[in-house]
Amino acid sequence: MELTVLPVTQVDFTAYVRAFNDAYKGYLVPIHLTTEQMRLSIAQNQIDLEASRVILDGEQIVGVGSLAIRGELGWVGGVGVAPSHRRKGIGRQLMHTLFDAARDRGLSHIQLEVITSNTAAHALYVDLGFASLQDLLVVECDGPPHFDPDPSFAFKDILTPEALDYYADFHDTPIPWQRQQASMQAMTQLTAWAVWREGVFSAYATGIMAPGQVYLVDVAFDTGEEAALGHLLAYIHNQRPEVPARLINLGAGDPAWPILRALGFVETLRQYEMHLDL
Repeated sequence: MELTVLPVTQVDFTAYVRAFNDAYKGYLVPIHLTTEQMRLSIAQNQIDLEASRVILDGEQIVGVGSLAIRGELGWVGGVGVAPSHRRKGIGRQLMHTLFDAARDRGLSHIQLEVITSNTAAHALYVDLGFASLQDLLVVECDGPPHFDPDPSFAFKDILTPEALDYYADFHDTPIPWQRQQASMQAMTQLTAWAVWREGVFSAYATGIMAPGQVYLVDVAFDTGEEAALGHLLAYIHNQRPEVPARLINLGAGDPAWPILRALGFVETLRQYEMHLDL
């Protein structure tokens, strides 16, 4: 088996997307992206295709690894191997090629996430030197909570940039890559909602009202305004009471988690966020 490593920019993009989807067949969480969805993911997460890698066996792409870059920090946005070529060391080889690309670009740290039940991948990352930063949760709620509007709260749909003006002030715990401010600034399809208490901006949420789900991207509140966020989340969910709500990659220690839990959200998946000093 003669393998060739190339930057993603040196292969056909459609073939790359097809190989990515093939590499995630049978994954614990099914992933299948269209070409347009892949382009959106690349833009939102600052994935550098020149720094990202594919591995070919002859003319077949059998492994894919994406590397996103922000300043001196890199993020591995997906490493996968075709079912026909698994358990042959290709995943480890991909990771080393991404490390080399990261060092060539002057990065000092690299991060990734791995589902806690994916023991094989987790063991590989630990062996490569990664250490856990925090647990990340996927939380969901099937039905909206009972909602009696409190007249001291005022709710309004706002522009996402207006919400993100409060991002730094309202977050005091680490935020994973896909929920960082830079990702949300690139998500043109985001809606934002806010709540004021007695004229003071108290909490916000960003998300997408998809046909079958309320997909929350970020939720945050000012110090002492837990009730404001709770009322805002209930207000949002009651706009689409027939569909479930979901939030991905919420830190297990995020102060919003007890509020979401009290509203009926439950943990449905857990990941490790991991970090490596290069």
